[in-house]
Amino acid sequence: MSCKCEDSEKMIAIFTLVRDRWKETGAEERLGPIFSFATDGDSTCRPAGHQLFLKTELSVTSKLYGTLSHMQGLNLATGEGWCTLLRNRKGMKLVNGHTVNSAVLACYLAWLPDHVGTSITAF
Repeated sequence: MSCKCEDSEKMIAIFTLVRDRWKETGAEERLGPIFSFATDGDSTCRPAGHQLFLKTELSVTSKLYGTLSHMQGLNLATGEGWCTLLRNRKGMKLVNGHTVNSAVLACYLAWLPDHVGTSITAF
């Protein structure tokens, strides 16, 4: 993806460009949203990915916070317009051996105001 001479700001621009072009070209409508983004974890990609994909922490006032904050190993941060492993059917394994996946997440999303059935599964 890169020649490894970029700094983290340039990598953020590259990641953002990929995300934006996915939407602008209609790929999201035809193929679905981007649900995962991976890097090789080098010293440029790692901070760029962290800054872009982990920028917003789940609010303590959220109805989900009380439950999700007690799940050891679960990162409560996400980025704008990016999905996480939680939305995948396989989900992600937590340190305690439990799996959090889209089905589990859907149960908690049902607690949010204005979210029922199709509004939960639509994204």
